[in-house]
Amino acid sequence: MVLSLLAAATLSQTQKCTIVLGGDIMLNQIPVKLKPLAALRPLFESGDVGIANLEIPLTSSTRATPFKSAAELRARTQYILKADPLHVLGIKGCGIDMVSLANNHVMDYGTEGLNQM
Repeated sequence: MVLSLLAAATLSQTQKCTIVLGGDIMLNQIPVKLKPLAALRPLFESGDVGIANLEIPLTSSTRATPFKSAAELRARTQYILKADPLHVLGIKGCGIDMVSLANNHVMDYGTEGLNQM
């Protein structure tokens, strides 16, 4: 909503702003060299602004959160996710201008993982 208000405040009545919204970006265990988001480039570049949810920390940290128990992880009721920080190049390269970090995996590697993003 904030983005809509900002866009409306800066555009005249004859201008338009097209926002392309993507869902969850999940890059765990996907090698950067595969360029998993490259096919989305025409879609995201068709708009003025591209936004998606980065559902996974991009971090090289090895200190996972202590708030998800071993029992939960074994039962697969919880997951601890991360992906190579170099994926940020693919995110930017496919036309995504902004990502949301408001999700349940953003702190899977604590503040160290969050700060690396």
